[in-house]
Amino acid sequence: MGNGSASRNSADFFPDITIKERVGPYTTASVSHQRVTLGTQLLSTTSEPKRITLFNTGTAQMTVSGLRISGDYSIQANYCGTVKAGKHCDVYVAFTPKASGIREGSLTFTDNAASSPQVVTLKGHGHNRERHGYDG
Repeated sequence: MGNGSASRNSADFFPDITIKERVGPYTTASVSHQRVTLGTQLLSTTSEPKRITLFNTGTAQMTVSGLRISGDYSIQANYCGTVKAGKHCDVYVAFTPKASGIREGSLTFTDNAASSPQVVTLKGHGHNRERHGYDG
């Protein structure tokens, strides 16, 4: 090192960094929306269903082993089960408010993806009077 510069390798500067590559097939998942608003709904009536999509963004088949919904929400249709790599599945949820005001809940997907579970926050507004147009 006659030129006055010291020789160092990258491990001297970054000793705790390990680079890992994904080897073989893997599953990862994402949802179409982190938060879904189902609007304003008359108490004890059910809204039109809204679609929530789960994407398999990995390279292996994904298996959805469970769905859980909470609050004043219900699953109207479930098309999730086995999802091929690069494909998606849909779940339709509806809102039936039991009380007035902002009502929150969640839809939780449980699967074999590394990112499991995926949680979608659900929000709606319950009201106790039908809305009528202005007759002027």
